[in-house]
Amino acid sequence: LVTHYHSDHVGGVPAVAERIPIVTFVDYGDYAGGGKRSSELAAAYYAVRSKGRHLVVEPGDRVPLRGVEIDVVAAAGKFLDRALPEGGGPNPACAQTARREEDAGENSKSIAFLLRFGKFRFADLGDLPWNEELKLACPEDKLGEVDVYLTTHHGVDRSGPPALVRALNPRVALMNNGARKGGDPGAFEALQAAPRLESLWQAHYSLKAGGANAPDHRLANIVEGMCGHSLVVKARPDGSFTVMNLRTGYRKEYPALPDN
Repeated sequence: LVTHYHSDHVGGVPAVAERIPIVTFVDYGDYAGGGKRSSELAAAYYAVRSKGRHLVVEPGDRVPLRGVEIDVVAAAGKFLDRALPEGGGPNPACAQTARREEDAGENSKSIAFLLRFGKFRFADLGDLPWNEELKLACPEDKLGEVDVYLTTHHGVDRSGPPALVRALNPRVALMNNGARKGGDPGAFEALQAAPRLESLWQAHYSLKAGGANAPDHRLANIVEGMCGHSLVVKARPDGSFTVMNLRTGYRKEYPALPDN
C-alpha cells in the first residue's frame, strides 16, 4: 500500500519488490502533481506495479486482505463522509484545536486507513496535514479509539492535531521519525495529552525533543546514522498485543481491555 508519491513512501518499492514477491499494489491512482522528483519516483513504481494486481482505493473502500479489515478513510484528497462503527458523536477537543494554513500538496492526498484484527485496532493516516486530519475528527469523530496509532507524518507538528489524537485516544503511539525528521515537540505534547496513552515508542531518538523522547528501551535507534533497527507489533484478535524493540530485545505486553 503506497500512501502517496513522496520518496519516503514510494521510493523504496522497486527495491522491496526485488526481495519480496508483491501480488497486489494499492494506491490512490496515478500521480498528477507535476513535481519532477515525484514523477520520476512514480514512473519507477508504475514499472513494478504493472507486474501485479493494481487496486485504486477511495474513502469508504475496504482493502481485501484475509483475516483483517482495512477501512480507507481518506485518499486523493477525499475523506470519509460517515463515521466508522467505532466513531460517531461530537469531539469536545475540537473547540480547542484551531485550523492552520491550508496545505494542498501531495501529503494532502495520502491514503489513510484503520485496520481491525478482531478487537485490535490500528490507525495509519499517512502524511495527512493538520487541516485534513481535522476533517476526520471534527466536529464529529469519524474514527473512534484505537489500540495503536502510527503518528501522522513522522511526528511533525504540521500534523497530528490534538483533536485528532484525542479522537483516536491510543493506548500506544509509534512515532515513525528520524533523528532530524519529525519528532517535533508539539507532536509529543499532543500524544501525552491522550487519556489512554500507556506508552510511546519511537523509530529514532529525536534531536529536537530532548527530555520528551521515550526512554532508551522504547527507542529503536538511539544514534543518528544507526542502521535501521525496527519496532515490531504482534496483535491478537482479543485486542491484546505486544510491541518489541529489535535493537534491545525489550518487549512489552498490552493485555486486552475489559471493554474491548
